[in-house]
Amino acid sequence: MTVTVAIPAHNEEKNIGQLLHALLSQEQDDFRISEIVVISDGSTDGTAEVVRSLRHPSVRVIQGAGRLGKIVRMNEMFASSPADVLVMFDADVRLEHSRVIAHLVRPFLEDGAVGLVGGYDVPLDARTFVEQCANFGVRAWSAAVDSLEHNPKYRCASGRVRAFSRAFYKDLRVPPEIGSGEDTYCFYRATADRHRVVFAPRAVVRFRSPSTAADYLKQMRRFLREHEMIVREFGTAFVARYETLNVTTRLRAFFREAAQTPAHVVLGFAVLQLLAHALPGFRPSKTGTWEISTSTKNV
Repeated sequence: MTVTVAIPAHNEEKNIGQLLHALLSQEQDDFRISEIVVISDGSTDGTAEVVRSLRHPSVRVIQGAGRLGKIVRMNEMFASSPADVLVMFDADVRLEHSRVIAHLVRPFLEDGAVGLVGGYDVPLDARTFVEQCANFGVRAWSAAVDSLEHNPKYRCASGRVRAFSRAFYKDLRVPPEIGSGEDTYCFYRATADRHRVVFAPRAVVRFRSPSTAADYLKQMRRFLREHEMIVREFGTAFVARYETLNVTTRLRAFFREAAQTPAHVVLGFAVLQLLAHALPGFRPSKTGTWEISTSTKNV
């Protein structure tokens, strides 16, 4: 089984080197990583130069002219990749160990009906108060999801770490206007097209939560907008079949986590959430680009 690793990147010179070194150290069992491709989306820093400096035969960079957005670069890879499995990472993640890709690929080897595999993204330890608040929110959400018997939507709709079968990705084209909801779109597209979706809990990557209030609100407003875009694309009835995380379950998880968290962090999270819901809604561009939350890039 051949595997291509694709990394869309915009101004990631600080992160792309460590990610590439980690990828080159990944163990390969019953599969072969044929190439690692960094798609530089109009980067104005040294992203492409860092990639080229590795001088590794299986690593190459595609220098995109102008910033077109992550979705456009994803669609380009879907159209051009010849691999049996296309693994995709965000550039600002850290691989937890040397078998992340092996855990992502394993479900495809075991079942030909698998179309999409989602990994497990876990926040790095907080370095600021806002980051502590954001990580509390992630833990509360994760606890609520863990209480569900089985619903891959909440674990497999993360754009930071996932893998696509060729049977799925060869016809997959994500509408640019979906914006940062492209990961959720891919889950629903796979489900609608009757591909099996699998969660790989041992395929762990770490990410940096926003460390400033401005970046947190910027990111959260995008997330809040996603649901509306997905419903518009797939219809209320279809989406409702997978949106099974009700308010009661969320509140129970919230209070369980709150009991183990300093009160000022819980209060800070609540204030940030109120602000995110009160601010004017995020309006994505038609090209699918959005303003970067720069503090999340310090991995």
